[in-house]
Amino acid sequence: MCIWKTGKVSPTCRCTICRFLSKLFNLKFTPFPLLKLPLVPLRLITRMMNSNEILKLSICSYQMELFLKSSKYKVRGFHYQLNDSFLQFDMGKRDYLSVNFEKVKNERQLEKVTKMKQLCNRGYQEDQNIFSIEYISKNEILAMCNLVSSLYSSPFIQWAFHFDDMEMPTFWYYFDKALTGKCDMLVFREGSLSEELLTAVMDRAPVSMEMCIFSDISLNFRHSKAMKYFSINYKEARWVTVDDLKTVRNSKVVTLETTNFDSSDINEFLKYWVDLLRPETHPDIYELLKLLEKKKDLEIELSRIEEAAENLGETEARNKIVREISSGLVLLRRQLMENNEKEYIFAM
Repeated sequence: MCIWKTGKVSPTCRCTICRFLSKLFNLKFTPFPLLKLPLVPLRLITRMMNSNEILKLSICSYQMELFLKSSKYKVRGFHYQLNDSFLQFDMGKRDYLSVNFEKVKNERQLEKVTKMKQLCNRGYQEDQNIFSIEYISKNEILAMCNLVSSLYSSPFIQWAFHFDDMEMPTFWYYFDKALTGKCDMLVFREGSLSEELLTAVMDRAPVSMEMCIFSDISLNFRHSKAMKYFSINYKEARWVTVDDLKTVRNSKVVTLETTNFDSSDINEFLKYWVDLLRPETHPDIYELLKLLEKKKDLEIELSRIEEAAENLGETEARNKIVREISSGLVLLRRQLMENNEKEYIFAM
């Protein structure tokens, strides 16, 4: 029957409209042969994809997986989150993708996963940007994590351990794996960390890492490296003393959410820090302080002139001085931003 009678395309009808629509319909659903494209166009197309599409594309064929591994799609970071019940592998913030690994009993023989397309046989499911994959053992889950991460390039890797449900053998297994490979940040969430456990962690974790502890910590805790990590964030920091703060040297950020410091402690630390600054030892900070002092003087002068103008009225000479000071402030702010290579925080 023709489309004019049924309202649907008929592949057997030979009229012009039905033949044209049949071809159009078939073209619409014909898979596009990406792998037949030259290398440069194929690379450009995959660069425009998001991390979700890259993962799904790698499952299509082993040849495509090899191409994507060589291309290394760039993401902002890898984030491993785990406890005894789950392991979640997230990547990026803006370009978000999450892979959840679910443990299953070894009731059926599962083929060892060495290629992305084999994930289809592991209960592979997708819900928006969240993927679920079945695994049997700790060794296998890390192998699959490495398989997925090999598709991407990341400058930052974080391991987050959730101590609300964490057995020590599980923790030490993954902690060893984290330190063996590239690891930029260690995060501890929920539960509590004993003095013995945290001491062992800090003994082994290099100070070049970022250390974030949101779990409870003993108020008697002490460690020589506690305030020396590249970045520090302690939710429970009532154990930190002013003497501990004085050991801070190369940390980019130090965040202490709960402390026992009072105003006298803060004043003591600030006085120590200011007295420690010398032009020869901290030339970058010293130069910034000089620029900030110049900026403050100009702002005071500008404020004084504007207050005087309310009583004396507008004059050409006054307006010229105001323009000169305003231009000087703009140049100082620009110079402060250019010289602030270590990203110190100060009011502009």
